[in-house]
This record gives sequence, C-alpha cells and structure tokens, in this order.
Amino acid sequence: MIRHYYQLLGVDESVSDAELKKAYRKKARQLHPDHNPAPDAQLRFIELSEAYQYIVKYRESPIEVVSYEERIREQAREKARRYAEMRYQKFVRETKEMENASIHDIFFGRWITALLGIFALFFFADSILPTIRRTEKLIEYRKFCSDNLHCDGVARSRSFRFSTDANFSALWHNQPIVFEATPFRKQIKRYYLIDYPSNVFRPLNQLSDYYFFPGMLLVCCLLALFYPFRKFSFKLYTKTIMLFCAFVYGMLILFFSYG
Repeated sequence: MIRHYYQLLGVDESVSDAELKKAYRKKARQLHPDHNPAPDAQLRFIELSEAYQYIVKYRESPIEVVSYEERIREQAREKARRYAEMRYQKFVRETKEMENASIHDIFFGRWITALLGIFALFFFADSILPTIRRTEKLIEYRKFCSDNLHCDGVARSRSFRFSTDANFSALWHNQPIVFEATPFRKQIKRYYLIDYPSNVFRPLNQLSDYYFFPGMLLVCCLLALFYPFRKFSFKLYTKTIMLFCAFVYGMLILFFSYG
C-alpha cells in the first residue's frame, strides 16, 4: 500500500520530507476541482491527499501505521469469515429445505401422480395379462400387391380390423379366424386360421410391444406415492423419468391410434 501511495505522488520512497511536500502541492494544484474541470478530478484529489497524509504519518510512526493496517486487515478477514459462515449456513438451510421438500412439489402434485399411475397400470396390465381368445369370420378381405413379387391384405371381422401378409392370403379360404387380443383394449396380439393353428400370425409394431414405458411409469409413480425419498436428486430423477415415460408412451398412443 505504501508503495502505491508514493506512486500516486510521483516520487521515490527515498525523497526527503520537503521534496515530498513539494510534490504533493504540485499535484494538488493540478487536481484541485477549482482548477481541473475533469469529472474525476475531485476523486483523484481525495486519493492524493489520503496518500500524502498516510505517508506523513507513516514516516512519523511506522509501527503505529503498520499496526493500524493490520487491524484493518484483521477486521476485513473477520468480516469475510462471518460472511462466509453466513453464506454457508444459508446454503445448509436451503439444502435442508430442499431435501425435506416433498417429491410432489416437483413438476406436479400427488393427484396427477396417482392419475399417471392408474394410466400406466391400465396399459401395462393390458400388455402383459393373458390374452382373450375369440373366433370370428371375416366380413371383408382385400388383397393388394405393392409390386409383382409381394402381396398383402387388409381384413376386417366383426371386432377387428388388421393388415396381414401374403402367407395369410394364401391359406385363407373363408375359414374362421382365432384372435388372441389384449383383455382391455382388445388389440390383436396373435391370430391364426382355425384349420392351420401352427401358422400363427402376429401384427408388427403393436402398442402392447412397448410395455416397458407404462411399466417404468408405474414403478416411478408407486415410488413417488409410497417411498420416503431422502435425497432431492432422487426425487428429481424419479419425476423426470415419469415425465419422459408418459410423454413417449403418449406419443406412441397417438401414433398407433392415428398413424
């Protein structure tokens, strides 16, 4: 600090008291607001006067000045320590508040979690429970060929409408068809001609094939409703997985319903 003050006055530390005073007066005339119209003239004049007074006092009693500086530094350190401790206590308090926050305060509440759980349970159970079996005749069957090598078909019975392939059209001769469908949504999982039970056909890319998403959503909903999470990060991860699974499966429902 003392070296900085000498630099403000534009002199070396070895100058005499008379030279120091002379340098101060010269600088003071240049920076005095009455003679210097610069916007920062007053501030620089104050700094110059502070530097001169400090050096004069330091030369008279350097130990006292150094001791004063040390007290200033100690006060600054103590203030910084108290501030850091206050910030730490605030951080601890906010962390505890966050950890103690309910998982239902993140994104959405308990009732939406319960509704998502019911939604997930319905679709998950529909995908994994044993199928129901129904035998029906076709009301309509239309064969079409995309080229000269491969033909497909579109068929409709009293309860089901589905696309099938060339093997089915080659075997079908107005025979009853056995359908195995999901118990709730009545989506076909397998079907075969009653006279050819060994030739089982299966529609491709059915919604029930993606049971992982409602299953994961159901697990997360049950955890959110009944498990006492301690860490906030686990609460956040659980709710994020719930949103992801619900969004993806919702898009799949729209795709298979209207795609």
